[in-house]
Formats: sequence, C-alpha cells, structure tokens
Amino acid sequence: MVSRPLYLFSNFWEYKAVEKFLGTGIKSEYLNDDTLGRVMDDIYKLGLTNLFVEIGLLVTKKFQIETKSAHLDSTSFHLHGEYNHIETTENYQKSTIFTQEKPILITKGYSRDHRPDFKQCLLDLVVSSHSGIPLFMRAAHGNESDKAVFGEILTEVKKQIKLDSIMVCDSALYSHENLKLISNLKWITRVPMTLKKAQEVIELDMEKVKISSSKDP
Repeated sequence: MVSRPLYLFSNFWEYKAVEKFLGTGIKSEYLNDDTLGRVMDDIYKLGLTNLFVEIGLLVTKKFQIETKSAHLDSTSFHLHGEYNHIETTENYQKSTIFTQEKPILITKGYSRDHRPDFKQCLLDLVVSSHSGIPLFMRAAHGNESDKAVFGEILTEVKKQIKLDSIMVCDSALYSHENLKLISNLKWITRVPMTLKKAQEVIELDMEKVKISSSKDP
C-alpha cells in the first residue's frame, strides 16, 4: 500500500481473510479511507513515537530479540502537492524535536531518494542490529539536519527504552553538542572526513602503507 492512493485502501482488503487478520465480525467494506483517516488521527493524538516504542518493546520481549547494539539512521520520503503551511519554518524550529502539539513541516531539504525538486518529510529509525527489528521511530520535518538532532534522539531513546545497548550511528552524530548529550551512553560512530585532524590521520596512515610496501621484496 506504500505507493497507492489512500482511496484504494478498501481494494487492498477485498479478497483478504479480514476476520483472520483483524477479528470476528470485521468486514472488508469497513476498511476504507475514512476509517484509515480516523485511525491515523487517533494515533497522532496518542503520539506515533510512543505507540511505536510500545509495540517494539512487546515484540523484543515476546521473541527474545537480542539488543546488545542498535543502529540509528534517517531517510527521506518525497511527497507530491503544495503543502502550504500557515506556520513559518522559524516557528517550528523554536520547538523541541519531540513536541507533539504541531505536525511535521513538509518542505524541501536534503533528499536521500534523489528527488530534490519535491517537498519531503524525514523518518528517524532505531533498529536492533541483530534482527533489524525497529525499536524507535520518529517522523520529522523535511529540512531537518541529522547532525542537529541525533544526540537528542539517542537521549530520548534511552529514556523510553530501558536497554543497555551500544548505539551505532554514522558521522552525523559526531559533533561537540551531540557528544555532550550522549556522554553517559555507549555509542559508536565515525569521525567525519571533513575534519582536518581526520584527514591528517588518514594521510599519515597512507604514508605508512607506502613506506611498508616499498620495503617489501
């Protein structure tokens, strides 16, 4: 259903064993885009991240999923349409990243799916490294920077999920502000090659390799 219009939602269930999936007495005609819209509104009011964490923890407990380490990353989804907002981007940026009162901002940003011509939203996801089971999910503004929020996300994950996991991220985590935020956590990341010191270390290692190779018979 990911790439299909919501009005085709009922078609998806037309030849499915609905009662087996969802319970006795539930018919396929009950499952339409109006029903889906009401459910999505209820989930938004509850808090999508909170619900997702609850389900993820139940799954890990039931199936005894190993959580020695977990991976955080983000991706983007481009959307069609104007998505005009009354609120300004500046007003959104003043609120914390876990504020529930405002919807996410659909706007242009760095496109991971190579469609910079469209507005987009982002998805931050933490998964168990052993199984790939999602543990934490957060929808985000289309122009949000990983470097600006990854530290806060890991801090929030540790608040909501009582797991002694090593958190693994890409180089977006490596900043002075983020490292202060996660000082009490276990984590692994990569130093970005944009830093002069990292470039110097790599160049030094390359020189050592050249010298070692030249001495080989």
